[in-house]
Amino acid sequence: MSSVPAPQPTDRQLLLLLDGYSLLFRAFYALREPMMRTESGVATNALFGFASMLANVVAQTRPTHLAVALDAEGPTFRDAILESYKGTRAPTPDDLRQQLDAARGLLEAIGVPAVEASGFEADDVIATLATRARDAGIATRIVTGDRDLLQLVEDPLIVVLLTRKGVSNLEAFDEAKVLETYGVPPARYGDLASLRGDSSDNLPGVPGIGPKTAAALLDRFESIEGILAHLDALSARQREALEQARSQLLEARLLTQLRRDVAELPSLDALRLGPWDPRRAETLMVGTFELRRPFQALVRAFEGRPTAGDEPPPVESPVAHLTDVSAAAVVERLAPGATVAVAATFAGDPGRSRVVELALGVEGVVWAGSPEDAPTHLWEALGSCVLVGAGPKEIVRSLVMEHAVPLEPRALVDLEVLGWLVDSADVAHGLDQLARRWLGRHLDDRGPLEAEAAPLGARQWVEVVHPIREALERRLTEDDLWRLATDVEIPLTRVLTDMEIHGVAIDRDVLAAIGTELATERDRALAEVRHYAGGELNPNSPRQLAVVLFERLGLPAGRKTKTGYSTDARVLESLRDAHPIVAAILRFRELDKLLSTFYEGLRSEIGADGRIHATFNQAVARTGRISSERPNLQNIPVRTDEGKRFRDAFVATEGHVLVAADYSQIELRVLAHLSGDEELVRILSGDGDVHTLVAARVFGVPAERVTPQQRSVAKMVTYGLSYGMEAYGLAQRLGVPPAEAEGILADFFAAFPGLRHYRDASVDAARAQGFTTTLLGRRRYLPDLDSPNRTVRQGAERQAMNAGTQGLAADIFKIALVRLHAALSPTDGALVLQVHDEVVVEAVAERAHDVRALVEDVLEHAFALRVPLRVQSGVGRSWGRAKADA
Repeated sequence: MSSVPAPQPTDRQLLLLLDGYSLLFRAFYALREPMMRTESGVATNALFGFASMLANVVAQTRPTHLAVALDAEGPTFRDAILESYKGTRAPTPDDLRQQLDAARGLLEAIGVPAVEASGFEADDVIATLATRARDAGIATRIVTGDRDLLQLVEDPLIVVLLTRKGVSNLEAFDEAKVLETYGVPPARYGDLASLRGDSSDNLPGVPGIGPKTAAALLDRFESIEGILAHLDALSARQREALEQARSQLLEARLLTQLRRDVAELPSLDALRLGPWDPRRAETLMVGTFELRRPFQALVRAFEGRPTAGDEPPPVESPVAHLTDVSAAAVVERLAPGATVAVAATFAGDPGRSRVVELALGVEGVVWAGSPEDAPTHLWEALGSCVLVGAGPKEIVRSLVMEHAVPLEPRALVDLEVLGWLVDSADVAHGLDQLARRWLGRHLDDRGPLEAEAAPLGARQWVEVVHPIREALERRLTEDDLWRLATDVEIPLTRVLTDMEIHGVAIDRDVLAAIGTELATERDRALAEVRHYAGGELNPNSPRQLAVVLFERLGLPAGRKTKTGYSTDARVLESLRDAHPIVAAILRFRELDKLLSTFYEGLRSEIGADGRIHATFNQAVARTGRISSERPNLQNIPVRTDEGKRFRDAFVATEGHVLVAADYSQIELRVLAHLSGDEELVRILSGDGDVHTLVAARVFGVPAERVTPQQRSVAKMVTYGLSYGMEAYGLAQRLGVPPAEAEGILADFFAAFPGLRHYRDASVDAARAQGFTTTLLGRRRYLPDLDSPNRTVRQGAERQAMNAGTQGLAADIFKIALVRLHAALSPTDGALVLQVHDEVVVEAVAERAHDVRALVEDVLEHAFALRVPLRVQSGVGRSWGRAKADA
């Protein structure tokens, strides 16, 4: 198997491909009762539905490239293979035929390419364009009613949006969804269609082989060829049916196979959304076809798209043309507080790479070279400067850790973070992508003759740093985000850099002991599972489990998927008391995950210095939260005793201790502040158990009579409200009917009416302005609030409900980190970990008491709310002991 890495999406580029005739046909039949016509009698239902769907999906996906694939007139290569191909289809009604012709004019009027290829179907056009985009690292979304296109699904770049009811309901299919729905991965969908048959394409299939049987055969033998090569392994009935259908089956597979090599198609650049002429489009859509609503929807969907007559952006946006000088000449210009543009090229592992070339630009000059060639006094001079670039944290980390450079810059300005602050959905990373987004300049677009040229070096990249910074500063100022940038995000980059460089020590012996104990317990659980199963069984195999649980042991079957009965965690939990094997399976799975994900994950990230240097991501989560990777510290398990043990492996160095401090119910406290609910504010301002007091208020009983179950329900509801949870989600969590969950929520909102008002007001405000804001101004854009798709719209509403709460909680924690980093400097303490609402500090043992008090004070006074911020802290030689001391 090839080891070529899968391409990744680039700079917010997204290709949207619509299966034109498939969608027009669907719209025609979905909207013909009653038939829509103009005053002159021209049918318009298909055009209405198609234009409405186009506007909807453009508004939701915001593509950079767009095309509609159409079937060309005349026969295709498939007709040469099978003369009766699609011969069972009814003739196209005249009303529809007229609209199919008109669709081309409509697409031309709105400036959307209609793409076709003689001898091929629209499916082949889509397959070729999607493959080209994949190879270029551009994400693709395909909108169609034809399931044959599911063959193209490929994580993470190609997703098919399949039409369901009517013309407004789209269902997204990634690889997991295809497998769950049809029982085969996308690459085998053509084999599945050939086996089961497809009446719309006049493919007969194999008698007696239905969808489930076909999926099972493909799961076992991988392909039609594999099945035909192993007929002896099948039952007599299946063997006979497949043998008789051999020739037509292989023929059908040729017909279902999509072509990805259609030659005469426009380039991807030709599909980039360019200017359009709304006046011309209005003349056709409104004046001729009387499609006012779809036209208005398209105008909204194309908001921001240049119109005819607009001046195109300059090909060469202004850049800072720098003069090459020596490192010594750069040092002469490095006055304290100077702003220095920085860029670098790397080699090696992307997460732990070495700087190959470094470029520094200041006051019109630039030095570029290997870090080893730089004089020591350059690093000293940079210590009083502000470094600006794309990913300066990674550059400084590499220089310090991989090159042993004594570099401690005054501050770091990360252009990627500033771009994310403008729009948290923006995934532009790297100077080339940032230059495209903010300067309209393509730095690395080389033609065919330059394909073998060496990639651009740091010297070329550094010239765009300051122009990008200026563009971002202007936008941040316009959006009232500049203070959030300067007070929180920019200083936080420096904090996270120090955290990554410092790292946290790991006790290898403790970690190894944890791994040994987990492996022993896992093997014991596996033996127990096989004892109850009466033989060999892989507890991670859904198919094997289903056979044992529902056939051999006769347990009540849970929910059924396309591939059989589900054996997921929810189903197994519901069967826990039905048979002892279920508890053993759950135990095995838990231990197996702890070993493979957490033990191995932590062990593989320990550096030569015995420490883990995780990467903390500042510009990933749309809520504003910090995330981490290599390892993902946020996922360290804390619900089970075995999971909690991993904390024991995180230790302080000799003569030091760890101080762990955790915000208590921060999102609930933020919610009380934002909602102003008097009763919730009163409860959180006191010292009693919050969840007990909330339960007492909801269930109308004295606090001393609150049951553990009532407290658990109250806790689930209060935390769930922070995430926009509705009755259905609560019912799933509590395992109760939706009606009962509705009653619980009604009682909760009756007890705390301010919360319902706040939730409703948050959604209304977000819908009115298109985004949410935190008290500090952090924005989150939610275009799906106006989606006609009910599920999508409700998802956006939940995001609007929780964005203010989660966003302010994230802001508070970031403020606390910045202030704590500064306050720890005189104590010789260092931040080493950040996990969810918790921070871990490594402190000199003799100063542990003072550092603990300092940490609590900084966190509790990071931001003034209507209710006090509470912090729980502890001290210990390990993270686990510090948590136990809290």
